Amino acid sequence: MYPLDMTNSEVSFEQLNTILSQPEADRGLEWENRFLSAFYKAKIEIVDESVQTGPDSWPYLFVKSSPQAGEPVEKVCQWLSGKGVGLALNTHKMLPDYVFTYGMVWDAVQRGGFDQRQPAEDKPAKDMTLSNGQELFVGVPSDTYLPNGPRKILREFFQHQGVKEPKVLLVSRDQEHYDLCFSAESLGLTNEKETEGVLEAISWFLPNSYQLAMVSEKMIPHPFQSL
Repeated sequence: MYPLDMTNSEVSFEQLNTILSQPEADRGLEWENRFLSAFYKAKIEIVDESVQTGPDSWPYLFVKSSPQAGEPVEKVCQWLSGKGVGLALNTHKMLPDYVFTYGMVWDAVQRGGFDQRQPAEDKPAKDMTLSNGQELFVGVPSDTYLPNGPRKILREFFQHQGVKEPKVLLVSRDQEHYDLCFSAESLGLTNEKETEGVLEAISWFLPNSYQLAMVSEKMIPHPFQSL
């Protein structure tokens, strides 16, 4: 079993390189958690200080692992967290070693390290359907759940899409698992195909652990709040 005790001390290039030398075909969940645990305490070399557009059309800072690496990943993530930019490691390879969405970056800054990945069990982002009379627990996303910086970045994204006032609510059926629900009316969505694309885009700005849903305001007897 891989040791995951490197989070409290600096990780050297040699340690990181040992992890990255694992063949792509052998990189499962255990490898990913080992890498995520080590990477936040490592140092990297910035390939180009200008932000690049990735194949997925999102903005990234391209970095690489090297013996000359001098930029702490933690400090780079702190800078990116205020810019709305993701991080791509070793893009000179046929396949980058890892691509961090903006949501992963700011979440790492908040928690002091990258979230360890879990087996895929949760349902993907969805169009939430509610039954009449179903009991719901609703609330407003706190500043801890959605800090002001990432919230501002997400609002700017919506504004570029022509959405002036996106609205959200946190909704739970059991007070244990919560969905971050977006108002379909506030986003001007009218069909399921549009919903899937918008939720997929929004997910880039948020941590992987967040469950997202699109809901009509008519389905929830509680006012949605401006993002």
